[in-house]
Amino acid sequence: MAIEIRQVRNKKERKQFITFAWQIYRNDPELNKYWVPPVIDDYMKTLDTEVFPLYDHASLALFTAWKDGSMVGTIAAIENRRHNQVHSDKVGFWGFFECVNDQKVANALFDAAAKWLKGKGLNAMRGPVSPSMNDQCGMLTKGYDSPPVFLMLYNPPYYNDLVLNYGHHIGQELLAWYIDQKLIDISRLRRIAEHVKKKEGLTVRIMNMKDFDREIERIHDIYNKAWEKNWGFVPMTDKEFHFLAKSLKPLANPHYIYFVEDRNKRTVGFSLSLPDVNQALKHVNGNPF
Repeated sequence: MAIEIRQVRNKKERKQFITFAWQIYRNDPELNKYWVPPVIDDYMKTLDTEVFPLYDHASLALFTAWKDGSMVGTIAAIENRRHNQVHSDKVGFWGFFECVNDQKVANALFDAAAKWLKGKGLNAMRGPVSPSMNDQCGMLTKGYDSPPVFLMLYNPPYYNDLVLNYGHHIGQELLAWYIDQKLIDISRLRRIAEHVKKKEGLTVRIMNMKDFDREIERIHDIYNKAWEKNWGFVPMTDKEFHFLAKSLKPLANPHYIYFVEDRNKRTVGFSLSLPDVNQALKHVNGNPF
């Protein structure tokens, strides 16, 4: 039977778009063992062009694929005008890709995204980016035998075949690392850190939650400057960064957020650690409340 592509037009269809993933992962015992369902309310906000600040400078189209009366795949097409301004590019993006193991369905979804992006005057397509490089991006190609940690991705192995068989090629490899503290010589690391701090006149402090907004401004400034030359990076606007900070604030522990200051009390670096809430989210089926 022919594959039908439909564009998402309303809130009800947007929720169907998000919850389709359950069909892919819940029906496969091996995938279900590791997959962490997304928080539905968070995804609803991310895909709401009236709410999510990215869409102040980006456009979004959501498509679903149907076969024999059932939904069999999803994809988003994103025109990020700020990206193209920063990089002097004419690139469009695709993301939120979920699909049954059927190359014809995948091709139909990619064709729909490509057609929409071409209509915006763009001449290349890159993904998965869901919905920007400052959000979730990339596709898992190794490490299927362990669950994803918070903010990381998980997908079936066959997704790589669907993408490559369509004609995409690898544009950039991304790495995620597990660090086992038992393998680190902590005492040696502390000695080196103390030596550097003394030599350079540096001090380390934790985040002041009572001065949250100003602390976020310090993080925002360093984040944009540090990532400026990285592949595909687009500086986050004030509105985008504060939206992200507000969403992560309930998870933030000041004792896991450190600032480095120089002799003049100027903030020159920060580090941020978050608890792996995926260990809890795995058991709430997309609704933590």
